[in-house]
Amino acid sequence: MPFADRGTHHLSYETLGRANAPPLLLVMGMSFSARAWGPLPERLAQEFRVVVFDNRGAAGRRRRCGRSGWATSPTTPRR
Repeated sequence: MPFADRGTHHLSYETLGRANAPPLLLVMGMSFSARAWGPLPERLAQEFRVVVFDNRGAAGRRRRCGRSGWATSPTTPRR
């Protein structure tokens, strides 16, 4: 997956489908990665330009949690 880097924010994402197809952004809940969608993005890409991304703390993301960063687990606060 490619990465979008904006200052301290680093996000891995993937686009599927034709560039001129209607866009569809898939947002996974909690701290799951885009892989949690399974085969759904590929199926939707037959009709849409699909964008999926890894949430903070998900496997595909670069680990960049500093003092003010997010915890990698929703139940474990980082100090």
